[in-house]
Amino acid sequence: MEFFFKGEDPFQDLCDRVNELLKPLLKEIVPEQEFPSVEPSLHLKKGDLSLLVVHVARKMKVRHATLAKEVSEKLSEKLEKLHLDESTKAKYELLQSFKSEGPFIHMTVKRDIVMYNIIKSIHLKKDQFGRSTIMKGKKAIVEHTSANPIAPLHIGNLRNVIIGSHLSKLLDAVGYDVEQHYFVNDLGAQIGLTALGYSKIDIETLAKNRKIDQVIGMIYAIMNTLSEIQKINLNIFEEYNKIAEEKEKEEKEKEEKEEKEEKEEKKEKKVESGNEWINILADLNNREAKLVEALVLKFKDVDILQESSQLCLAYEQNKLWAVKLFRNMANTCLLGIQETLDTFDVRHNNWDYESELAWEGSNDRLLKFIKNSPYFVPPTQSNKDNKPEGGYLNLNKFIWDFGYKIGKGGFQKDYPNLYILRPNGSTLYTFRDVAYSLKKTAKADLVLNVIGAPQILPQEKVALALNLIDPKAPRKQFHMSYEIVRLTTGKMSGRRGKYLLADDLYIEIKNVIYTMMKQRMIEKNQQDMFTEEELQNIVHQVGSAAIKYSLLSTTCRNIINFDIKKVTSFQDTSAPFLLYNSTRVKSIFRKYKTRVEEKKLPDLVPFDETDFSLLTDDSEWELVMNYLMKFNRIIRDAAIPKIPVMPKIPEFGTSKIPEFLNFLVRRFSSYYKRVPILNGKLEDLHPRLRFVKAVSQVVDNGLRLLSIEPLERM
Repeated sequence: MEFFFKGEDPFQDLCDRVNELLKPLLKEIVPEQEFPSVEPSLHLKKGDLSLLVVHVARKMKVRHATLAKEVSEKLSEKLEKLHLDESTKAKYELLQSFKSEGPFIHMTVKRDIVMYNIIKSIHLKKDQFGRSTIMKGKKAIVEHTSANPIAPLHIGNLRNVIIGSHLSKLLDAVGYDVEQHYFVNDLGAQIGLTALGYSKIDIETLAKNRKIDQVIGMIYAIMNTLSEIQKINLNIFEEYNKIAEEKEKEEKEKEEKEEKEEKEEKKEKKVESGNEWINILADLNNREAKLVEALVLKFKDVDILQESSQLCLAYEQNKLWAVKLFRNMANTCLLGIQETLDTFDVRHNNWDYESELAWEGSNDRLLKFIKNSPYFVPPTQSNKDNKPEGGYLNLNKFIWDFGYKIGKGGFQKDYPNLYILRPNGSTLYTFRDVAYSLKKTAKADLVLNVIGAPQILPQEKVALALNLIDPKAPRKQFHMSYEIVRLTTGKMSGRRGKYLLADDLYIEIKNVIYTMMKQRMIEKNQQDMFTEEELQNIVHQVGSAAIKYSLLSTTCRNIINFDIKKVTSFQDTSAPFLLYNSTRVKSIFRKYKTRVEEKKLPDLVPFDETDFSLLTDDSEWELVMNYLMKFNRIIRDAAIPKIPVMPKIPEFGTSKIPEFLNFLVRRFSSYYKRVPILNGKLEDLHPRLRFVKAVSQVVDNGLRLLSIEPLERM
């Protein structure tokens, strides 16, 4: 049998072959007209491929349904003759039948030829099946994670991480040379506050047996709280002593008389009263008493805001002692963050420090250019409201001057300014974001910034600033927007030290999976199925996969309501469900190997001796046409969306692969339960095993695009 699926898109290979056969036949039927190419049918029950004749009918000034019917009937007549002629029978064997419906000519193709080609293509390409070289020679930068180096990753950060990692794999799968970048925001007031606290304590003692990024995150929360208390002219030492006394009193009351419910009620009443920041300090003290006490004692007579500002200034000025302190703190925190990233198999190629943009002169060069722009308004100490105002770019004027669309589908009216300088002339983060964007776009053909939905407007401003700087430059950088992960415990806040840590979520999910696995082993009376080490490895893989899948299976623009029960289900739409069904297929081949060794079943015949005409079940054809044949196109559509006109941003399909895998596995699971593989007819064994292996390979390739490693057993 001829193998003609030699390209990267199986469906295109099939359409090309059918077009090659149809073109001369159509030329004979309608000599002066050029028909469009055939396309995959939208409804498999109507036909495998379809030809739309509307365009030709209009040119001929006839009804499209009439033309489709006449052409379909004549094609059927010609095909019957070609099949009867021994000299043309083999050439036209692929074409089976034609029928019309409205403006369409639906056609069926010979199933065993298509099955042979697609299964052989998967057999030859293995883990490379689905990949393409469409974007070969082009470079992409995906900036993701980029959490401030003063706190651990929480579940919201984690959605950013997983989206960025998956996008990188999608882009790599279509041929891009991909780099993953982490923008280290090591400038700003919050960094200075944390560095000040970090510099005054014995971090090694306090961080003993704890992840260092979690400790640094608490330093930030405490220092921010102490600074806020000072802003309202309260003495942090006096307030701390009041909290300590109140805590001691509460502990005594607890020992003497109060029941748990009464105590909780009292605590709630207390939180409702008094100053917000005093209550936050009390909460932090309950969780981190030693750290709170250490920092309060160090800063009881210090103006925290003034000290941290001076520290920030020294760092921005590249003073060696300050650089040593800030970099030590940032890199120490990043080591803890990387430990979390390792749990989810995520690695960045570049760590780009915000401070270095200033030190290397990028900021100065850009600022000099912007100041010469007709859209730049310099900072002033007395604006029209007689107040100090920072320097900005008048983007509203720029939008009008360059004729961008305004209103529905365009930019908002009275577009807000892009502030880049403070009234004192120092640069703002937004300015440094523009400088960093210029640096990235100079090195790549595509730049994707994975940043939360609240940053849509700021990112839109950055895009406009890039156009303003170079109106003729191609549009390269896009904001990959995603919505929040909603928790039932309330809002997260790094400033208050409240968040669901990615580390804690992973441990919780892993514990649930471990309990479920142990229970399943008991129910099956297979307690010795895995060693403890094997079980722990499986639980790690399934647990991290469960989180990855849950954060990708919902489209980026939708809020995620994180449900641990659903995420860890072996029956629901989840990674455990996919992995479990993936391992079931692998168990078929383990059983087959055993039966071959026991001489109960014959060894597989060579691929080209396999008779795929024996695969007559409609489910097999549906799996081939709707899933195996379309895998490459799903990846391509997810990784290479259409680029819309500004301000719209492209819709990268980060939920397409999870959705595809879910439907594929469900369809295959239904087929697997109904159709015997090893216990069916012996003549069906070899083609069916080849088919099952092909499905398994596509599932595994899809899982790896999600950074989920398929398991052998589970």
